[in-house]
Amino acid sequence: MDDRKEKRSRKAVLAMLSSTTEPLAVALASTENVSSCGMRVQTDQPWELDSRLLVETSLGDRWSRARVVY
Repeated sequence: MDDRKEKRSRKAVLAMLSSTTEPLAVALASTENVSSCGMRVQTDQPWELDSRLLVETSLGDRWSRARVVY
């Protein structure tokens, strides 16, 4: 992580993920790696590659759009 351009946080934060195409598809997740360019989260359920999601963290941030990249 030391060679990356943007700073990253390893602090675990709870997040709620919601599908933009299936509003009832909701999952809780925890963050593992957060930067200004994105975040890695761990969920109990798999999400399809390229799925579009809405993400809200337990820190009270507004909803943000996201995309599953791996």
